[in-house]
Amino acid sequence: MQRLRFADYAPAVCAGLAIAISFLALYGWHIGSHALIAWSSDIATMKFNVCVAAILAAVSLLTLRPASWLNWIGRISAAACACIGIVTIAEYAFLWNPGIDELFVRDLNPGAGLTAGRMAPASALSFACIGIALLLARSRATHRAAQFICLPAGIIALLSFSGYFYGSVELNRFAPFGPMALNTAITCGFLLVGILFHMPDSGLVAPLALRGFSGTLARRLIPIAVLVPLAAGWLTLRGENMGFYGREFGVAIFSVLTIVGLVFLLVGSVNFLARIENAREKTSLDLKRQRDILKHQAELIDLSNDAIIIADSRRRIVAWNRGAEALYGWRENEAIGQYIHEFLRTSSATPTAEIDETLHVRHKWEGPLIHTCRDGKQVT
Repeated sequence: MQRLRFADYAPAVCAGLAIAISFLALYGWHIGSHALIAWSSDIATMKFNVCVAAILAAVSLLTLRPASWLNWIGRISAAACACIGIVTIAEYAFLWNPGIDELFVRDLNPGAGLTAGRMAPASALSFACIGIALLLARSRATHRAAQFICLPAGIIALLSFSGYFYGSVELNRFAPFGPMALNTAITCGFLLVGILFHMPDSGLVAPLALRGFSGTLARRLIPIAVLVPLAAGWLTLRGENMGFYGREFGVAIFSVLTIVGLVFLLVGSVNFLARIENAREKTSLDLKRQRDILKHQAELIDLSNDAIIIADSRRRIVAWNRGAEALYGWRENEAIGQYIHEFLRTSSATPTAEIDETLHVRHKWEGPLIHTCRDGKQVT
C-alpha cells in the first residue's frame, strides 16, 4: 500500500516548528521577556539549555535522510542533545551543581528550591531519550528501537501538557523539582512526531501513513480516541471548579461523556465499514458482469472461422482463437504470452515503431503484414 505524502514532509515540518519555538524562547532570554520564555506569567520557563538541546535535536532530525557530511552533523547534534539531558540527570542524581546551568544567561525568575537555569528532570530525561533515538534512527536496522526509546519523551510531554490543560500542578511536576515548561512539552511532542514519521512504513505510525481503507480508518479513530477523553475530563473539571456539582457527580459526567463519545466513534466507524463493504459488493457485481460479457465475447470470437489474435500494448498475445490455430498451426496454450512480432516472425514495409506510433495517435492502422506459420508457410 502507498503512504500519504504528509508522511514524507512531517519530519521537516516538525523540526522547523521545534526550531521556531526554541528560537522564540532564546530571543526572550536575550531581551528579558518572560512572556516569550514561558508564554504565561504563572507557568514554568523554557530554560536556555532546553532551547539549545531542542535546536540540536531538530538539526539532527533535519539531517536524518542525507547520506553525506550532513549526516555527521546530525550525529554530532543528536549526541550533544543526549549529553545535555544525561549531564542534567547526573546533576539531580548526585546533587551536583557545577554552575553550568547559567553559564550563558541568568534565570529571570528561579523558583523556590530550584537550581537557577537548570531544566526540569522531566525535560532532561526527554532530551536524553530523544538524542539517543535520533542516533538510532539513522539506520533502518535500529529505527524501530529508536521509536520505542523516544516514547518516554512523548509520554512525559503528554503528561505535562495535560497538567497545564487541566490546571494540575502535580501532574506535570516530577519529584520535588520544577515542572516541564508548556513550550518545552510542545517542542518535545513535535520532535517525537518527526522521529516517528521518519520511517513510517514499518513503524508505530504505519497505520496513520497508509493510503486506502485502513489508513483512513486509523486517521479517524486515533485522534478522536485521544481527544474525547481529554475534552470530557476538561469539561468535568470546569464544572467542578465552578461549583456546579461535586466530585462524584463529576466522575459520573466524565464517564457518560466518554461513553457517548466512544459510542459515536464506534457507530461512525461501523457506518464507514458498511459503506466500504457496499462499495466492494457493488464493485464485485460490476466485475462479475464484465467477466460474463467478456466470456460471452470470447466464446463468439472462438467460434469465428477467421483468425482473431488480440495482443496488449507490449505486443504480447492475450487471445488466440480456433481460427488462428487452424491458420497458423499453434494451439492457444502455445501462443498465449508470446510476443506476436517474434512468434509469427512478422515483416512489413512499415517499421514496427511507426505502426505503434500510428496506433497510439489514431488508434487504428491498416496495411499488409507477413506472418510465418508453424510449417514455414507465409501468410499476408
